[in-house]
Amino acid sequence: MTDQSPAPVPLIPGANEARAARESAVWFELPGRTHLEITGADRAKFLHNFCTNDIKGLVTGSGCEAFVTSVQGKILGHVLVFAEDDRLTVSAVPGCADRLVRHLSKYQINEAVTFTDQTAAWSTGFIVGPNAPRVVERVVGGPLPREDLRHVSFGVGPSRVRVRRYDLLGFPGYELVVENAGWQRLREALPELAVAGSVALLQYLRISAGVPWYGVDLTDANLAQEASRTSRAIHFRKGCYLGQEPIARIDAMGHVNQQLRSVKIEGGEIPAAGTELFHPQEPTKSVGRITSAVGLPDAPGAVCLAFLKRGCESPGQRVLVGESRRPAEVFWNGPS
Repeated sequence: MTDQSPAPVPLIPGANEARAARESAVWFELPGRTHLEITGADRAKFLHNFCTNDIKGLVTGSGCEAFVTSVQGKILGHVLVFAEDDRLTVSAVPGCADRLVRHLSKYQINEAVTFTDQTAAWSTGFIVGPNAPRVVERVVGGPLPREDLRHVSFGVGPSRVRVRRYDLLGFPGYELVVENAGWQRLREALPELAVAGSVALLQYLRISAGVPWYGVDLTDANLAQEASRTSRAIHFRKGCYLGQEPIARIDAMGHVNQQLRSVKIEGGEIPAAGTELFHPQEPTKSVGRITSAVGLPDAPGAVCLAFLKRGCESPGQRVLVGESRRPAEVFWNGPS
């Protein structure tokens, strides 16, 4: 769900902003976040056939997390889908709209479905922390959804604001989506109510929560179950869809050969993406690789997302990092 691209230099969040995320609220601007509208009478049935969750089961005001998959069960997109009265809106990290539309359009024959890329027309903010509900209520002036992935919309001045619940690290989180003309009004109100969060803090929160970023942590080389989002993003009783057979086969087998996990490193430099991880008892045996990393806010060290081979992915297990073989510990705050 996060959007600001990891910078090429090491990122270290500030201790004060991290404390605000734990104790009050922080807000982020998410430039370039992908927003795709799907309209037409066949919209739910059509999208249902090309992603891993139950799109036909969505009702107005509800949403779900899903993967768009290839026939091999590999990930072509990691998305949030929200049902409105007359449309579905698909939300994802930047740069996904063209790829998703090209893929889905290949299979459109006579279905009444229209794709509209609203990425350039809509702005996005995200507020997270224990006080996030109070902050957002002050900004939009109405009651909020209290369940994860529920959503409502409000008129704020001349603009329509979509408010979507998306919890992060156990804290309430809300994505605010508004036409560009209305964003400045919201942006001016937020600094009085919440602490502005940095790119580094956003990366720290999502990595600690086990939220992958498509194009960084996940690519079309990854099987859906490798992302460790199965309980949230894959519905095994929804019926047929593109990629369903290999995904069901993996479920029947019981495992994939690698899974995404969070890793905490005490002390030292922040490792680069691609850094190898090694077995603590066999230091020459590679057991995984880091996909993204960010510094700790209050001590030397880092948290990372990494793919770890089967047998080395359990929380509490130790691994060794890079050429220096620094010790690190596996943990997981994400879903099963």
